Amino acid sequence: MKKNIEIAQDILQEGRITATKHANGRDWWIITKRRNSGRFYNILLDADNVQVKDIQEFENISAYSGIGQSIFAPDGSKYVSSTIRGNVGSDCYIDIYDFDRCTGTLFNPIQITYADSAWSGGCAISPNSRFLYVSSYRYIYQYDLWAENIEATKDTVAIYDGFII
Repeated sequence: MKKNIEIAQDILQEGRITATKHANGRDWWIITKRRNSGRFYNILLDADNVQVKDIQEFENISAYSGIGQSIFAPDGSKYVSSTIRGNVGSDCYIDIYDFDRCTGTLFNPIQITYADSAWSGGCAISPNSRFLYVSSYRYIYQYDLWAENIEATKDTVAIYDGFII
């Protein structure tokens, strides 16, 4: 495999690169996002090459930059991106996509918007790929990714008690 090959001439979003194993069990899919847009680069990494296989553009999904994180579910079936705009009380966004591990395609986008105490945050998915956890400065929220209406399953599972070491 060749090294130091430029695969995208673009301004990419910080914290928005993540990978999951291809359905063939050998190769990897890498997804990264263009800054301030709904454009995603679907990159295939195999034994011989790394290449952009597709560029997908989503119009109605968060195009905002901000603090956040992107992750895949452990089984590779979902791709999630959380974005915090940086101001306390500002809207925060969770973008959830189904992911096809054979083709590297994102589809069925869902956006959840909420206001929070967020100055920081991230997301994680349970080992069985069912529950999404989204953190903010004071709260941890849980969503059921298997539900018909994911947004309706929001549950506050932890609240920061103010303890400082």
